[in-house]
Parts: sequence; structure tokens; C-alpha cells
Amino acid sequence: MKIKIYQINMERDTKRIAFEGLELLEQYQGSKEINSTLYDKVYEGEVDCAGLEDVFQMFNLDHPEDWGGDVCAALEQRCGLPVSVVNDANAAALGEMWRGGGAGRRDLVFLTLGTGVGGGVIVDGRLLGGVHGCGGELGHIKVHADEPEPCGCGKRGCLEQYASATGLVRTARRLLEATERPSALREGPLSAKAVFDCARAGDALALEAVARLADALGQALAAVSCVCDPEIFVLGGGVSAAGDILLQAVEAAFRRYAFPPAEGTRFALARLGNEAGIYGCAKLALDAAE
Repeated sequence: MKIKIYQINMERDTKRIAFEGLELLEQYQGSKEINSTLYDKVYEGEVDCAGLEDVFQMFNLDHPEDWGGDVCAALEQRCGLPVSVVNDANAAALGEMWRGGGAGRRDLVFLTLGTGVGGGVIVDGRLLGGVHGCGGELGHIKVHADEPEPCGCGKRGCLEQYASATGLVRTARRLLEATERPSALREGPLSAKAVFDCARAGDALALEAVARLADALGQALAAVSCVCDPEIFVLGGGVSAAGDILLQAVEAAFRRYAFPPAEGTRFALARLGNEAGIYGCAKLALDAAE
């Protein structure tokens, strides 16, 4: 049979748009046609799973109190079908395990390095969500106790303050302000891409900024490995586009901090890009239908 996966554009009110999505699904089930800009991407592929036809991925379902406190129950009541809700980083982790950089492995840790740092932990093929839904919130592992600026979460010294694109720019800016050393970073707009480009060209200050990012990330992942001991760490998100200069630096930092038996843990770059989440939602639905 065929499975159709719809990725919903969540730029409007989440509750209203989700129910609009269900109304379109009901219309589709009856007429086999959908004509709406609500769906910005459609993927089709053969799936051997009887009875499963449509999977929806909805980003950033915030304010659960507007749903009576239970998003799943509200949607299930409306559509009469089982519903699962997963955050974007966890969905991406499932996607990368299923069809991406972690394909063929059942124990992995995925990180998405973008404006912040998200993640997903998969143990024996299943997402580790935790009692409070905090499983995989790797960006909020503390790596620096003396950080003066607050993280978006309100705490200080979180991993995402150093290992995100925003964090890399902050680190580079601090280095530029603390020294008069020459650097190509002084010559143009400061961005994560500019830092990596200058590092590849041998710029000493840019290399130091990248090293600090890698050190923070390696330290955090060494701690994670002592908890779940994954087969592989998969790095995704916009920062991972830096490629080998990032991957090699993070691996080296990890090996400095890791518990000796875990030093050989593999690292890989994500393969699915922005499509990782949609693959993950499909995998979640397929697993639920078994």
C-alpha cells in the first residue's frame, strides 16, 4: 500500500491549524482530494503496513493548556484515530536511526545543532522520553558553571550556549573583544558559517572558537555516553553543515573526556537534513500500527 505523509506549516495558531488539518483529512478521506496551502510538502512511498494511510507531522505544538492539557486526547477525540505527539528533535532522531546517519543501529544519540541544541536518545530502537519529557534535552546539560549570561531556559552554562550557531558566534565575539589579535573575522559580518570558513583557512582565532565549541560538546557527550552508552552519535542541524572540521574536532574532544571503554564510540553526520523529522514521524506511526 501507499502512505502519504503531510508536513503541516505551523506558522499560525497551533490549535486552529491542527483542527483545520483534521478537517482536510476528513475531506480527503471522503473525496480523495486536498487543495490547500496548509500542506507545504507531500512525500509518497510504498509501505508494507496494512491499514495505515496518512501521517501528519506538526511542529511546535505549544500551550497545551489550550487543549485541555492533553493534545493527544483532543486530537483523538476529533479524528477517532490513535494520535502520538513527538517534539521535532526526537522525531529527527527517529528519522536518522531509520533512514539516515544512524541507519542499521538501535542505540544512538542524535543532536541537532542550530540556533539552539536539541537532541534525541534512542535505546534499543525506542525513544527515551523520560517522566517529564526531558529525555534528549541535551542542549541543557551544564558544561560551564561560571557562565555569566543566562540560557533561554533561564539557567546558565548550558551546552547550547556554546555548541549552537548562536553560541559559536558569541564565543567568537568574546574572543575578538578580549584580544587585538588579527583575524579575518574582524572584516565582515560575524556568523557561524564565517567562523567555520575562517577556521578552514587557518585563522587562529576562528580555530580557537571552533575548539571551544567542540570541547563543550565533547564533554557533554562523554557524560551522555556514561548513561546510555550509544553505538553512535549523529550530528545534525545547520552547524553540522560545517562537515569534517566540526566532526573531527568533536570526536577528539569526546575521546579526551570519555570513560575509556566508550572512547571508540562512532560519530557521523546526519544525512536527512530538514526531512529527518518527517521520516521520524512516519517511523513512529508505523511502529504504533504494528
